[in-house]
Amino acid sequence: MLDTLLQIGKTFQEAKRLKHHRYIKPVPAPDPKRKTIIKYLSLPVSEDFKFDFEHISEIPENERGKLYYLTFKTSDADGLTKYLFGDILYGVDKDGKESGSYRMGEPQNKRKAYQISSFHRCKEDAKFFEGKSEVSIKFRAEYENNIKRIENLLLGKDEQGNDFRIFYCWK
Repeated sequence: MLDTLLQIGKTFQEAKRLKHHRYIKPVPAPDPKRKTIIKYLSLPVSEDFKFDFEHISEIPENERGKLYYLTFKTSDADGLTKYLFGDILYGVDKDGKESGSYRMGEPQNKRKAYQISSFHRCKEDAKFFEGKSEVSIKFRAEYENNIKRIENLLLGKDEQGNDFRIFYCWK
């Protein structure tokens, strides 16, 4: 199933039609006023789905216009931000409001669904792929093994102590 979805995504990309899909969004362009610093980073993932934290690299400027991320929803009425698989766009503004395709858990939130991160919010939905897509299952297992490290990267600060948004492209 996921292999079919990945093939559809590849077909959309090759046909230059990704921008027309309602759940696929282009990454934001750099802020010309420099109010928000955007870092475009690539975290390599090996064929056995191990994350290579030692080789994180910045995505070259000439490749950024080709980057998209998935905004997964189980239905149009689904208000939760869930993370199933793939690239992540994450940001925090000066007031602490999150943006992008990923949310951290808020343990103090009265609504239970918001107490856990986007990855964990999608656990039940991801069960659909069990026995259907080894890619999804293995990726999610490795992500869960590294969730603390990945979420710490997403919450990172630059050298000047400014917040920045990160687009991670898994290669």
